[in-house]
Amino acid sequence: MNNKILLFSFAAIFIFIAFEGCKTLSKNNYIEDELQAKNYLAAYGKYVFEKESCKSCHTLNIDQRSDNLLSLDGFGNKYASDWLYYFLSDPKKFMIKPKMPSHLHLLDNLIDKSTFGKIIEEKGSKRQQKKIDRIWNKLLLQADNLSNEIPHKKQYDTSRTEVLALIAYLQQIPSSPSKITADSLVQAKQMEKEKVWDNFVMDENSIPLQVASKPESIAKGKLLYEAKCTACHGLHGEGSSGPNLTDEYWLIGGTAKDIAKTIVFGHAEEGMLSWRSQLNPTEVGELVAFIISIKGTNPENAKGPQGKKE
Repeated sequence: MNNKILLFSFAAIFIFIAFEGCKTLSKNNYIEDELQAKNYLAAYGKYVFEKESCKSCHTLNIDQRSDNLLSLDGFGNKYASDWLYYFLSDPKKFMIKPKMPSHLHLLDNLIDKSTFGKIIEEKGSKRQQKKIDRIWNKLLLQADNLSNEIPHKKQYDTSRTEVLALIAYLQQIPSSPSKITADSLVQAKQMEKEKVWDNFVMDENSIPLQVASKPESIAKGKLLYEAKCTACHGLHGEGSSGPNLTDEYWLIGGTAKDIAKTIVFGHAEEGMLSWRSQLNPTEVGELVAFIISIKGTNPENAKGPQGKKE
């Protein structure tokens, strides 16, 4: 009798655990589906990604990368949306002899409701299919919100075009477990390298800061700026895909040390690349000298304030 009671108790516990596990799994899947479903613009962007044959040059898994396949694993939020917008429009402004083709044509291709309907029909739930009009309006709202993150330029139009959908898709590509592990190893090595540069840049007697303090460095810094920085910050520092360098607002910091560190280390979250492999310490100092010299110049068509006032 006692054995039967004990066996029954174990069976009851097992059924309870299994039931709770199924509830949890079902809940997690539901949450995941809901999150994916809410990003309608990204769903359209995945269609654009496939339509443009991006998979022929890119993989979403770092384990599958090769000489012919560049990994986009963990690409989400690596760069600012406006930086991606200008890069997709004209990669030549950011890279020397880029393999990446221009996707300028996507700025002319409007997001199409019938195309989105087919995407929902293939991948969406029946509930979503019945509410296509409401979902479509949410997609348009997402497109408008993303468009507001990108400064409008006369030669470009960001209104509800396929380039926005592609950016939305790129911005949500997550990191795989392999990518997370690889990043942690790279970050550890990077921290070791940056310790040397950090001490070098922060030292008041370092070459960059000494050079930056000399008035004659400004002219040389201007030449470097025109060759390296105008694509993102404008010819006069007024800002483009990157922030305005002439006002009192700074995303990372506006002191000579801050500017030197930003040039040397970059800041991926803001779309700023590291230049330490392309510039020597003297050139970094010359660039800092020029950037400091243009503060308060108030060029035409200057980009609005970003960051904190200093």
